[in-house]
Amino acid sequence: MSKPAAAKSSPQKTPSKPANDGKVKKLIKVNLALQVLEAYEGEERIYKFECVTGDALNATRRGKWRIFRKEQDYRSREYKVDMDYAMFFYQGQAIHQYHGMMNFGLMRNTRKYVTDMVGSAGCVRLREADARALFLWAPYQTEVHVA
Repeated sequence: MSKPAAAKSSPQKTPSKPANDGKVKKLIKVNLALQVLEAYEGEERIYKFECVTGDALNATRRGKWRIFRKEQDYRSREYKVDMDYAMFFYQGQAIHQYHGMMNFGLMRNTRKYVTDMVGSAGCVRLREADARALFLWAPYQTEVHVA
C-alpha cells in the first residue's frame, strides 16, 4: 500500500482590511466662535447646522472627544429640561435638541453677536430636525472636536 501524497500547503493570503473596517471616518466639528456644527464623512461635509453652545459661566469644553452615550428621549435631572436626541461627548455635556422659551434663532444670534452670557450650560443645542438627523447619522465613538 502506498501512502497518499501529502497535500501541498499554499500560503493563504489574508485580505487586507482597512483599520476602520472599510467605513469612512465620521467626525463632528463644533465651531464655538461661529456657533456652527459640521459633520463629516472623510473629507466630505454631510451637515452644517447652526447651534447654541455654552454661556460664559458654563463654557462648552474645548478639545477632542468621542460620543460615549446616546439617548433619544432624555430629561436632565440636574436642569430639569428635555434634551432629546442627546449624544454625550464630555461628562454631562451633549449635543441635543434645543427646548427653550426663546426662539432658537434669537438665542443663537444673541449668543453669537451680543453677549456670551446667553447660551447653554455647556451643551451644544440644535434645532429638532438637525438634532434628529445628526443623532441617526452619528454612531457611538464618533469623534467630536470642539474649538
